[in-house]
Amino acid sequence: MQRARFFTERPDEDAPAGTTLAVCDGVEGCSLCLRDGKGRLLAFAHEPYEDDAPDARFARLREIVEGEPMMAGRYERVFVSVSFREKMLVPDRFYGREELPVLWAFHHESPASGHLLRHAVTEWGARLVSALPERTRLLFRRVQPGCRFLPGGLSLVRLAIGMQDGVFIDVHGDYFDLLVTRDGRPLLFNAFHHETKEDILYFTLNAARDCRLDERASLVVMGVVDQRLHALLSRYFAAPRLLADPALATLLGDVSFNTSPFVHLLNLHTCAS
Repeated sequence: MQRARFFTERPDEDAPAGTTLAVCDGVEGCSLCLRDGKGRLLAFAHEPYEDDAPDARFARLREIVEGEPMMAGRYERVFVSVSFREKMLVPDRFYGREELPVLWAFHHESPASGHLLRHAVTEWGARLVSALPERTRLLFRRVQPGCRFLPGGLSLVRLAIGMQDGVFIDVHGDYFDLLVTRDGRPLLFNAFHHETKEDILYFTLNAARDCRLDERASLVVMGVVDQRLHALLSRYFAAPRLLADPALATLLGDVSFNTSPFVHLLNLHTCAS
């Protein structure tokens, strides 16, 4: 993804009451947006990562966090989401702070590398859990001490709540999250590595088949999705819905700009409750 940036107003050191900063860090890069108390988008920035090596990626993240004007302000709310492949949805009946590291190690075949973020999904009686690297946590805490960390995949979960039969996918650079619901309840939540668009189609079709969804089930897609992937999915699912934010493209002055990768960032302020 390309670098992008716009400001309707330059961020002040002391922002007006109600202003919210949202930050997403993931495999594609670091993205930030600023909203006023009425939810109006004031600023947006995306800085891509050019090197996938963890140390190089963290060095670039540190440059962004320490040098980005939006990070220097004081805001009423600051949300930070770190989105990588490793995450899980744990039913409350299996959830316990002492057991959680064991569940994580069993599910991912290795101990968690950092702090485990937990977010209650009360509608489903479950907890969404993802890992936050310790050096990332310390970096954000130093620059924005009052920030609140939210697990990756939260927007996908919030989107699916209340819908009946559906498949929901969020595509990232080398993996995608997949969530299947039926009768408003989760049946499957997992992340899959992909190298080709056919990999995404294969895992999505398998999930729909294994969960015995019928032709009425909807497919909702967000993330790094191009026309070829959308056309491929359209051959097997009736009218897959691609989430995007046309208003952001308009503000950036480029109606062709793909805003789907930023749906999670742009909705982070609504997911925190």
